[in-house]
Amino acid sequence: MTPAIKEPLWQRIQNLEAVVTEMANKPNTIPPEKEDILQESLSRIKCIEYDLQKTKKALLATASKQVELAESLESLKESKFDGRNSCWPKNRSYAPGR
Repeated sequence: MTPAIKEPLWQRIQNLEAVVTEMANKPNTIPPEKEDILQESLSRIKCIEYDLQKTKKALLATASKQVELAESLESLKESKFDGRNSCWPKNRSYAPGR
């Protein structure tokens, strides 16, 4: 290898060593202020998840009640309004002005 090739390689290796040394000297822990921010965010996420679960439960209960009411209404329509208890006879058509 010629010195023209070795010199740029040597420079790059020295730069990499400097970067690795700098990274190795940095603390492995998160600064306290960032840790606090992360903990607050995690707490908010947990609260939102809890609220979401409560909302989901209420929505499922409401949907179930809606289906139950629709079935009950349909049953009432079929049994009560089949013409026997109506003031309008089932087989006669309405003719205004008679």
